[in-house]
Amino acid sequence: MSILTTVGLVIDLVGAVVILAADFPDLRDEFAYYSPRLSHVERLKRDLKSRRPSGVKISPEHKAYSDLIDILEEKNLEPIDGEIVFGNIGLSRFVVHATRKTDQHRLATEDIQTWIENWTEKHIRRLGLSFLVIGFLSQLIDSVLV
Repeated sequence: MSILTTVGLVIDLVGAVVILAADFPDLRDEFAYYSPRLSHVERLKRDLKSRRPSGVKISPEHKAYSDLIDILEEKNLEPIDGEIVFGNIGLSRFVVHATRKTDQHRLATEDIQTWIENWTEKHIRRLGLSFLVIGFLSQLIDSVLV
């Protein structure tokens, strides 16, 4: 077995572990906490759990803003630009107001934390699949070279 095949197998194992991490909530939260891209969104999810009843305001300068826009637009199919304000209306339920041009619009009364968890799970799965593809390609390259 050559070095390239061994590296490919190790990368495949890492990809499989990452995909498994997406299935277990505790592992997913730990992975999201340490992942550079997901840590800002994970911090936002914790803020939504802890800052009651005042809610949370997210400005365009916030590090999780673009990811949050992706999450909200995926669920509401409305373009958003401007500040996003979460107002608490109950246990883990928020009303979301977002600025579009100059108007404030109420976007949803949903469990935003579940949306964030689903988005995080999907992102972790994509990362794991990319590891699997890279590992497979390195093994394929090794078999072609031999």
